[in-house]
Amino acid sequence: MPAKTKALLMNLGAVLCWAFVPLAIRFVSSYYTVLFQSLFRYATALIVLWSFTVVSVGTGRLRSELPQLLALWPKILLIALANFGFQFTFTLSIYLLYPGLATLVNQSLILFSVFLAALMFPDERSTLKSALFVVGVVAAIAGVVMTIVGSSSFGTVRFSMGIVVVLVSALFWALLGALIRKWISGVSTTFALSSVFTIVTLLFLAAYVIAYRGFPVPRAPSGVWLFLAVSGLIGLGIGHSLYYRSVGILGLALSSSLALLIPLLVGMASFFLFRERLTWIQLVGGACLLSGCYLVIRARFRHIE
Repeated sequence: MPAKTKALLMNLGAVLCWAFVPLAIRFVSSYYTVLFQSLFRYATALIVLWSFTVVSVGTGRLRSELPQLLALWPKILLIALANFGFQFTFTLSIYLLYPGLATLVNQSLILFSVFLAALMFPDERSTLKSALFVVGVVAAIAGVVMTIVGSSSFGTVRFSMGIVVVLVSALFWALLGALIRKWISGVSTTFALSSVFTIVTLLFLAAYVIAYRGFPVPRAPSGVWLFLAVSGLIGLGIGHSLYYRSVGILGLALSSSLALLIPLLVGMASFFLFRERLTWIQLVGGACLLSGCYLVIRARFRHIE
């Protein structure tokens, strides 16, 4: 099988894994708190991530890169805090909103990513002058507005809080990507990612112990526990491993474009699993949002080329 075809299949596999996550979060939300669910999923994901890191990077290279990674520990900690912020707010948003709507609005992270990149990296500021970029931003913002105000739940406290939380999660994700680009160099991405996930797991553990004054173990059927563990292995462990193996071959432009499939997949599954329904205004807004995000992606990477 050609390398590009294999990479494409791996990237699509990552998209499927990531589409599974919000559905899984919603499915077990009645059994676990946001903090415990996030903690457990990250802890199980570490099994896959560290196994993949050791196999792909090799113990010799890990030992040679360890001093460089340790020298970056203040920056690694800040990256982990951004990751913690993203995961907590994204998980919370699925408790407040249906998965389809949450993942759709979360695509605004592409806009946040470009603006943060322009703010932090001078070589990316010229993208803001692109006509294609301007059209994409206008379409995406219009799509977000239509998606929000077109909901039958618009104006309710739970809905409004959910929208705010999912937008904050998008901002955290964009910040996470910008910090990784700015600070992580000289160390393999998988090694840095596994290290960051380890710190994030410890942060969730500390937050859970502090918030609940101990470590109360939730009561849930064994099948639900198994499902939660599988969601961590698939969504975080396997998904990230597949993505980072494929992105180097496919490039960020195609990989980012394929990620736009996630709201579609999640929305279709959520319709059957949770009876989630979007109004016609929301569907049109969603199409504008995804189309606008695609134009923003093309404007950014066309400028690079």
